[in-house]
Amino acid sequence: MPSPGGCQVGSPEEQWERVKLAASDVVDMIEEGFSVVVTHGNGPQAGLLAERVGDYLSLDMIDAATEGWMGYLIANALINEFMRRGIRRSLSSSSHSQ
Repeated sequence: MPSPGGCQVGSPEEQWERVKLAASDVVDMIEEGFSVVVTHGNGPQAGLLAERVGDYLSLDMIDAATEGWMGYLIANALINEFMRRGIRRSLSSSSHSQ
């Protein structure tokens, strides 16, 4: 589904697939010895949510909700990729919205 900026949010299944592909690439880099920090944007997701609940939530609340949404997808995809490859590794996540 297009957001106001023209980006595609995708169905939940499509979002999972995209994040899983990215997680595989990130874990490849970790296996090659890189220290990795993953950051993300949330514009399309925030735009979609604002269209649906903008009358009830402020933009900072929408931003915080979508940051958590994206962080959840990314963290779970990385953990699942670690497990799939038999890698014992922990990760840390942080979110801050202004």
